[in-house]
Amino acid sequence: MKHIASFKLNVPPIHGECATSLAARIAQRNGIGRLVAFCSNVGMDYLSLANGDPDSVRLVARFAGQEPEPLLYHTPSLTDEDWFLLGNENVKFSAFSRSKPNACPVCLSNAPQTVEQSNTSWQRGYWQLRSIRCCHEHNCLLQSLPKPETPKDHFDAAFLGQDHTFAPPEMVDPKDTAFERYLVSRIEGATAQTWLDKLPFHVAALTTEAFGLLLTNGPKAKRPQTSAHDWLRAGLAGYKVLLEGPEAFNRQL
Repeated sequence: MKHIASFKLNVPPIHGECATSLAARIAQRNGIGRLVAFCSNVGMDYLSLANGDPDSVRLVARFAGQEPEPLLYHTPSLTDEDWFLLGNENVKFSAFSRSKPNACPVCLSNAPQTVEQSNTSWQRGYWQLRSIRCCHEHNCLLQSLPKPETPKDHFDAAFLGQDHTFAPPEMVDPKDTAFERYLVSRIEGATAQTWLDKLPFHVAALTTEAFGLLLTNGPKAKRPQTSAHDWLRAGLAGYKVLLEGPEAFNRQL
């Protein structure tokens, strides 16, 4: 491990933030342009951090002067081939969209008040989930950060968000986010032991949305052409049915 005394490391915690996001903010705060350069400076393996290696996550927490447990909890951590632990759920990689960072434009516009002396972008761990399209604090759609020029910047939210101007927030009806909130509640360990709760996370997420899209947009619906608002309505429609179990599902077929 290289000497790190020169780092000020004075970025405050953000609830739900993942380790790559926190490390990227530390890098920006201390004048290091990119997360990959920060990792090199401190002798940390970038890929290990990107995959949520617990030792790397603990080290980032120590750099920031924070307790490691919240950061570990909110960071997707590779536990087996194609599987990540996030919060209380083991989630298959197919439920993630990790190489396309999303962020809430309202959260980030409030960053100077929320994150002392910093206007860098950041990312919550569960914003990496493919089925999470909204900020549930501000009831608006997440927006994509600029596409990185190199794969080594996929997880560098602070770098990707530099000088980026977000579009005006697209607001959503909070009632339409019920399925998303259910998924987040599973990550956070709250389940009602319904039939849907007993399905693996990725199965529950992808099946509910696909079934809901069939209900709302019909069998000819094309996934690539489905808008985020349509996906929200589809998820809600599928969720209302599948909450009642397989019998309700069968009645819709």
